Amino acid sequence: MASPTRTNAAGRCLEKWLRFTPSMPKLFIIAPNRLWIGNLAQKRAAYFIDFSYRLFAMTNNRPSAILERLPQALVFEAVVQSGTFSDAAKQLGLARSTVSERISALEQSLGVRLLHRTTRSIRLTDAGQKLLDEMAPIIPCWRFAEAQVRTFSTDPKGLLVVTAPDLLMSNFVVPATQRYRTRFPSVRIELRTTTETLPLVDQGIDVALRAGPLPPSGHGSTLWWRGKHIALGAPTLAEQYNGSRPAHLANAPWVDLKGRRALERWTNDSGQSAPIAVDSPLLTDSLQVFAELLLAGAGFGVLPEVIAAPFLRTGTLVRVLEDWHADEVSFHVVTPSPRRLNAAVRFFVEELRSGLDGNPPLAR
Repeated sequence: MASPTRTNAAGRCLEKWLRFTPSMPKLFIIAPNRLWIGNLAQKRAAYFIDFSYRLFAMTNNRPSAILERLPQALVFEAVVQSGTFSDAAKQLGLARSTVSERISALEQSLGVRLLHRTTRSIRLTDAGQKLLDEMAPIIPCWRFAEAQVRTFSTDPKGLLVVTAPDLLMSNFVVPATQRYRTRFPSVRIELRTTTETLPLVDQGIDVALRAGPLPPSGHGSTLWWRGKHIALGAPTLAEQYNGSRPAHLANAPWVDLKGRRALERWTNDSGQSAPIAVDSPLLTDSLQVFAELLLAGAGFGVLPEVIAAPFLRTGTLVRVLEDWHADEVSFHVVTPSPRRLNAAVRFFVEELRSGLDGNPPLAR
């Protein structure tokens, strides 16, 4: 953090913060840095720090009381400004009884009466006037902070971390990233290529493209694609091993993907089925390397239709066992939370889906 200067409000707020740091809870050192300094100017961060300090002082140095008092303090300020409990209730979108309860709770917690009430009007007590004066710098800071945070729900900003297996990354995530960056150039994007199921929250991941079925979790998930596995290989290999039934290719070379859920049966549209029993002397944990082995003619392989489609369109790989397909598979866009996605995540998920709409798998 740059050294605070004495020539602006931000510097003064930071100096006050540093003076009181030894007696302040760590909560307020962490929150402003994570929420504000990383995304807004340091001046704005300093205002939020000053807001935290003032609110902390109002609550007799009890950190937990801050969260308890703030809603009550906002209601108190609305009542004073509007002049009546009813008008404050309309302004806040609360029931009049709720407004009254919050004012009573605030008075009880502070141990003083803040308002003289009559059936037609209210009047501040000396204690109420003192509280209002002390709150004067706090309320604008809170509203500024609230307004800034709300922009995250409408305006993409900040850092977006996306993870996917390598071939999905290159064929779908990278094109989506390019389109996204054209629309929102201020968003920073970090792409992490891996087949591992990384912990989203611990690793700071915003969007993950993963194969299903997904294990139970508290994460949000959206179905991205669902379809079948199909067999394919290099054109020269397909000419060498000409067969229309799984048994015809039982002795052909095959390549397999390590760590993938075991595929069990071949099925055709006539309802016939056969076990998947192939010997795969070549294994890899990379979809990209898997595809390169197929392109080199090292063996046949089984891929989801959505991944196979670009190779089939260009003719670099061809489908074998055309009337047969293997187990169903699905891919999901996974986010840390099932709701309240910020704008950066929400628009990126839309780009992933639109990219799939414009590049569908080939029909069987």
